[in-house]
Amino acid sequence: MLILGLHRIHTDVESGNEVVIEEFLEGDELSILTFSDGFNIKSLPPAQDHKRIFDGDQGPNTGGMGCYAPTRIAPKSVLKIVNETILKPTIDGLRQEGTFYPLMGLHHDTELT
Repeated sequence: MLILGLHRIHTDVESGNEVVIEEFLEGDELSILTFSDGFNIKSLPPAQDHKRIFDGDQGPNTGGMGCYAPTRIAPKSVLKIVNETILKPTIDGLRQEGTFYPLMGLHHDTELT
């Protein structure tokens, strides 16, 4: 059944020839919106996605109903790791490849497990 599903995805996708299968991760989702001039980064306060349909984090995942900020799931130590290992290298890579645009915004989601 998995192979049939992958075949359908593969034939329905026009943009590429790859299908990425990710492991299910249990945890809180941290969202960070960062702006950059190509060298420096500045992020808005971190937000936590909240996607359950019912109060009290109950019910199915709605897939993008919103988020709230500030959040307690992102202490300064976590934000430092995100900045140093994800955001700054991404901006540096975009600049080096010539695909960076002035005052670019970058939205990043991390699953904290």
